[in-house]
Amino acid sequence: MRYAANMVQTLERARHELGVAPSYNSSLTIGGRFGLWSDLLLVWLRKISNDFPDTQIRAEIGFEESLMQNLVDGCLDIGIMYTPQHRPTLQVDLLLEEELILVTTNNLESQMPSPDSYVHVDWGPEFLAQLNCSLPEYSSPQIIAGIGWLGLQHILSMGGSGFFPRRLVQGFLQQEALFHVPSAPSFKLPAYLVYPSKPSNPMIPHAVNALHQVVTSTKL
Repeated sequence: MRYAANMVQTLERARHELGVAPSYNSSLTIGGRFGLWSDLLLVWLRKISNDFPDTQIRAEIGFEESLMQNLVDGCLDIGIMYTPQHRPTLQVDLLLEEELILVTTNNLESQMPSPDSYVHVDWGPEFLAQLNCSLPEYSSPQIIAGIGWLGLQHILSMGGSGFFPRRLVQGFLQQEALFHVPSAPSFKLPAYLVYPSKPSNPMIPHAVNALHQVVTSTKL
């Protein structure tokens, strides 16, 4: 199994480095958490595809563990995630800070939602620690979602409450499909940009710069 895993990694690395279609001059593989693609990485993808039409781009979705491993193995050029691991060969830069706010499907004004309606989204150990200190009554939810999209869709369809990045729920707040609970605390959720500290792919610096431009222009 160990040799088989190494062979698969070698094949993926070769495919990544050599698998550029003849009609393109370069390639770039990017990956990020599901929630970061909405209104952020999709804008970035559109920008780099327009700015560099001769570059073939592969876009992926993953969790921190797989994204970090693919970066180490050389199968991924750039990863955007919430809780990266620091590795000696990788550069980890703070990209932005999301604001996690408590929203609910019931217009409770300043009242806190019942813990029974709370859907917990796994935004990482730092968020969980802060939540347990600030709102211990929410520490034992019935439903725990591994990704924000799943938790949000459940709340929108079945009702309930949960913490989500303001960026993701802004449209639902404007439509009054969700309501912000102003009496609840908010939490910071930093997102990080991870890429090789000594990149061999010349497209990486251009893509990194383009992502910073997207973040600045969207005022996140």
